[in-house]
Amino acid sequence: MWSKLRNKQQKFRFRRQYGIGKYIVDFYCPKLKFALEIDGVTHFEDEEIRNDLIREKFLNRFGVKIRRYTNNDVYNDLESVLADIYGSCLEREEEIKLLQNGIPPHPNPLLSKERG
Repeated sequence: MWSKLRNKQQKFRFRRQYGIGKYIVDFYCPKLKFALEIDGVTHFEDEEIRNDLIREKFLNRFGVKIRRYTNNDVYNDLESVLADIYGSCLEREEEIKLLQNGIPPHPNPLLSKERG
């Protein structure tokens, strides 16, 4: 995954193993405040689910959006994952532009195109 994200290959610059407060995210795009997490099997256990929710709330307080993928997704369908990441980055870039102009993002991004 890193070989596909590094050096702005997806147009956006990501950093690997990036620290935000007391947490480290797998991949992070500072310009977009956008984190990618690749979850292994342990992330589906009750305790890890709770820990991930606490961590996500903490990161959201700093305006960080998080997108999660499973190891299985990355290993078996990397091209789809990369396409989804690129689309999510474009959506996040639009959200940030709107926020900078004082316009809150639409709660349903599929309908946000209607704003013109």
